[in-house]
Amino acid sequence: MVAQYSHGFANVSTKQGNGLKTMYEIDSVQKSLTAGILAQQLNANKVQFTTPLAHFYPRFKPEPQLTVAHALHMTSGLSTKATLPGKTDQAVLAANLRKLTYQPKNFGKFQYTPVNYVLLAGISEKLTHRSYRQLFTRTYIKPLGLKQTRFADALGQTPLAAQGYYAKDYHQKQLTVAKPNWDLIRGELGTGQVFMSVLDLYHAEQALVNGKITGASHDLLYVKKGVYSGGFYVKQPYYQANGTGYGYNGSIAISHNGQNAVLYLSNIQTNNRNQLLTAERKLMVKYGQ
Repeated sequence: MVAQYSHGFANVSTKQGNGLKTMYEIDSVQKSLTAGILAQQLNANKVQFTTPLAHFYPRFKPEPQLTVAHALHMTSGLSTKATLPGKTDQAVLAANLRKLTYQPKNFGKFQYTPVNYVLLAGISEKLTHRSYRQLFTRTYIKPLGLKQTRFADALGQTPLAAQGYYAKDYHQKQLTVAKPNWDLIRGELGTGQVFMSVLDLYHAEQALVNGKITGASHDLLYVKKGVYSGGFYVKQPYYQANGTGYGYNGSIAISHNGQNAVLYLSNIQTNNRNQLLTAERKLMVKYGQ
């Protein structure tokens, strides 16, 4: 580790400070980890990048051109208006399949819509007959020895989990406590259900991009052409992912070999996260490539 900085409170009311072991909701950064879980099935030849989504979801039989690769790159033209709540993974998948829309004009074009990764999480479940939570544990938590990683609804009373807050900007002293809607968070299947510490997140992402987890599927998973691939933005000379929601905000920029990275996780959600993204980008350009 070259440098680390912790600031503020994980919990304002108890004066528990933020630190390297503090866990934060990683929100949409989780999509990159979902892509890694699917990579296990790609490496086992249980599915191909060219496999039609209709193979798993009959709802898409009228659109045989939609493939696993289109979902990974978010070029499918599929979208939903909002996160759809659910008490089980099956309920979440069913709700999304009912409500999603296909826009032919957007097919083949990048459009950031989380439902793509909800469907990919469902495909991994269908192929393995295991829950996403079981797959996440088998892929990341156990083999990498992650100690500060939990699903949001399994946090319990651990003081290591930061309380989320809303604020207009990062300098505002008046904070609003974020109160989680567990059904909504469960609805973020594969796209925003996990709490992690900064170091746990780095070790998981490093194992992804250096090929330890993605293996033979690595180069097809992270296509350098385009905008988004495998849960990362790939336009820069490094991979980058962001997450915002439920009172949290975070991001990671990581070199293609996984050696160098700049990460931040915050328990304040604001409308001006570009301040931190700009700082992350400057640090990565100067030190991380």
